[in-house]
Order: sequence, then structure tokens, then C-alpha cells
Amino acid sequence: MTKKTNFLTGPAIILSYKNLSSDHSYALGEFIDNSIQSYLDNKDELHASRDNYRPTIKIEIDKKTSVLTIKDNCGGISNSDAKRAFTVGMPNPNKKGIGTYGMGMKVSACWFSDKWRVNTKCLKESYAKTYNIDVNKIAKGDNDISPKIQK
Repeated sequence: MTKKTNFLTGPAIILSYKNLSSDHSYALGEFIDNSIQSYLDNKDELHASRDNYRPTIKIEIDKKTSVLTIKDNCGGISNSDAKRAFTVGMPNPNKKGIGTYGMGMKVSACWFSDKWRVNTKCLKESYAKTYNIDVNKIAKGDNDISPKIQK
């Protein structure tokens, strides 16, 4: 008799993202997609909350420190959406939205760097959060990325 077997992935899969065939423009596009989807999901609230609101996405590269920064003024990641946002393969529940496979931001960030950070302030929350991701720690099974909270 055969026992039920599940197909699972282990935490070390995250190390393979660095070896995927990608390029800078494609990887950056994944972050831009997330900003656009955040805007679309929060469009009415954003325009109602600020006079003359215009969505903005800025990409900055500091060559001296080799730091890539992507900033937007869209809706942010809410507490209720954080699990999906940081789970590889958990797509956007909005089937008409961007984020078909739920991999873009995570895979692209890991492709760029072994350590990356997401600073976010959800439009509907009164505090900001910082998530620090260390690919090598996650690969060893330490997947706690609990955010630091800032008022």
C-alpha cells in the first residue's frame, strides 16, 4: 500500500533564485508591477487621502554602496497581506491583477542580493514595518522575518 506523498520544497530552494536566467530590466519590472498593483488596489483611497495625488515609482542606484532602492507612494503591504506578499508561489487573489504566480518580488530580490529589505507603510495602518530578508538564513531553515514596527 502506497502512503500519501506531498510535493514540497525545502528552504534551500531560495538559493537557486540567484542562478535563474534573468536580467536587470526584467527583475526591476517585477517590483514596478507590485507598485502598480498596489496603486490599482488602493486607487480610490489614495486619491481621497491626498490633494493632487499622483502615483510615483522611483528607482535609485548608489554605485558607491551598491545599493538599489525602489520607492513608491502607493498603498503599501498590509498586515493581512504580508503572509501572501512574502510567500513564494502565493499569487494575488485578484485574478485580473498583476501577480499571477506570486513569485516576482521575492525571486527578483533574491536574484539581486542575498540580503534585502522591504520598508512599507500601508495606507490603512498607522505604523510602518521593516522586513529584513537574509537568503542564507532562510536557506538554513530560519524563515522568521517578523517586521520591526515604527510609529
